[in-house]
Formats: sequence, structure tokens, C-alpha cells
Amino acid sequence: MQIRNNILLLQCRKRQHKIGLWCNGNTTDSGPVILGSNPGSPTKTSANSRGLFILHNLQLFVIFAIKKILCFDFCNKTNKTTFMKNIKFRLIVMNFLQYAVWGSWLISLGAYLEITLKFTGGEIGSFFATMGIASLFMPAIMGVIADRWVPAQRLLGISHLLAAAFMVAASMQDTYQTLYPLVLCSVMFYMPTIALSNTVAYNALNKAGLDTVKAFPPIRVWGTVGFICAMWAVDLLGFGLSSAQMLLSAGLGIVLGLYCFSLPSCEVNRNVESKSWIDTLGLRAFALFKEYKMAVFFLFSMMLGMSLQITNAFADGYIKSFGDVAVHGEQYLDRGAAGGADGGSGRNQGGGHGAHEP
Repeated sequence: MQIRNNILLLQCRKRQHKIGLWCNGNTTDSGPVILGSNPGSPTKTSANSRGLFILHNLQLFVIFAIKKILCFDFCNKTNKTTFMKNIKFRLIVMNFLQYAVWGSWLISLGAYLEITLKFTGGEIGSFFATMGIASLFMPAIMGVIADRWVPAQRLLGISHLLAAAFMVAASMQDTYQTLYPLVLCSVMFYMPTIALSNTVAYNALNKAGLDTVKAFPPIRVWGTVGFICAMWAVDLLGFGLSSAQMLLSAGLGIVLGLYCFSLPSCEVNRNVESKSWIDTLGLRAFALFKEYKMAVFFLFSMMLGMSLQITNAFADGYIKSFGDVAVHGEQYLDRGAAGGADGGSGRNQGGGHGAHEP
């Protein structure tokens, strides 16, 4: 910007040289005198020349101001072009962190509760029911807030910061009575962020003039990548059976929460017509169940979600439990290399006969 301004100023001074309205008597011999330069000993000029000089400099000022405005507009266009190029990458980062926060604890929390804290199956299940409880009403409430009062990107950041704060507090607890309420509160603020992140992404893509149908799916897939990377990080760092997984999730949530405040702003509409709570919460959507296909789809999705949560809650603990069985433990390869020399002990410990018999 400074370089461009200097070029424009130099062009203005060149025009002054050519006109030579204020000079040392002889433009050819002495050269024109530029305002602000050192003219030496300028001679007296006529009143007419001074008037033309003032008029001409006023003209130059107007031209310079117009060029500044055009330059500002050009810079804005340049910024818009850069915005269009970078917005996809910024949304990829948002989606990556959005699901990395979730992947840090969703799969490994069950094993931590079962093996480390010795919680019962019912208690473990209640932790994974928190997501269903939160999803019943929190997305609708946050959606109303984002539409009328708080821009979606700010509400997204605030929700992540609150969810991270509750997760940090939960990492310090080891009893069901104190741990469960904190995890529930954290999930209450996290679950709405899934819909809010989609809203922020669609808003940014629309502002960039991009087709959301084509541009969003390649961006969203990086959320799955973030989820998987977070799971791997927890496992490779040895956080699977400790509360460190919660701290990792909270740390990512804080980073994402702060990052959300830098995303393109979403508009709010404070002049929304008053509606009934049925319409506000979207409860009229249940009328779609009158259609047979929609009812079947809903029931299938509900049963699939139940199976998925059972897997999330108990699969990791189940897999880790194989380490307690001798034939599947650390000495499994040694037992196999021994050619079944102590296969009897393996059979006595359960399951060994399956490993040695055809």
C-alpha cells in the first residue's frame, strides 16, 4: 500500500514539472520548483500565476484522492480474492479440530471408566447417553440464539470454550457422582457445535461465492480425518486409560474456540416474526413421520445410533480385556513358538484350545 501511494505521489510531481506554473523565472534554465522542495531563491510571480498554481494543486489533490479511493477498492478486491482462496483451508482447519475434540475421548472414555475407575456397565452407559440427552434440545436452543442474537461463529467459539472448561474440571474427578454432571455439561455445549460449525461453513462459502453443494463435502471429510488422528494420538501417547484424554480434548477445544472468533461473521436477524415454540423448536418436522419411508428411515437411524453408542462405550474396554487372557497376552508369540509345549496351561486359562487346535 505504501509503495503504491509513493508511486501516485511521484506521478503527481511529474505533472507539476511539466506544467511549471511555479518556477524560478526560466523553466528551461532553472527548472520548475516543486512544492516542498528547495527552490533556492525564487523570484516573484504574478497573482494570476499563484491563482493558477492553487487551482492546479487543488485539481491534483482531487485526482490523488480519487486514485486513493480506487486503490482502496482494488486492495479490497485483492483481499476478496485472497479470501476466496484461503477460506477452504480455514474451514478445513475448523472441521479438523471440530471432530478432533470429539475423537479425543469418545472411543477411549469407556475403557477409562471401566478399567481405571471401575465403573459399572450402567454407569458407563449413562455417560454415552449424555449425547442423546443434549441432542434433544440444545441444538434447537443454540440455533434460536444464533439466528436472533449472537452470530453463529461467536456462539460456536463460546460453546467450545465452555465445553472445554467443563472437560478440564471433569478430568480432575474420579467418582461417578462428581464426574457425570461435568461430562454432561460439557456435552451440552459441544453437541450444538456440530450444527453451528456447518452453519459457519455454509455462510463463509456463500460469501466467497462458492457452490456449497460442491465445496463443502471435501471440507467436511477432514472432520473425519481429525477424529481418527485424535484417536491415534490418544492411543500412541498412552492416554487411553487416564484422564489425560479429557485434557487433550479440552486443549483442542480451547484452540478451536479462539479460532472461531476469526472466522467470517454470520448475520443475525433481530426482527424475526414471533412464532410458537412448536415452530421455533422445529417440532412440526415430526409430521414427516406420516410418510412410510421417512418413518422407516428414522427407526433405522435410531437403531443404528443405539448400536453405534454401544460400540463406542464398550468396544475399547472389550478389546483391552484380551490382554488379561494368557493366550492373547504379551507371551502369545512365545507360546506359539514353543509348539504348544505348555498348551495345557493355555487351555486351563480359557480359550487356549482354540489357538492350538485345527
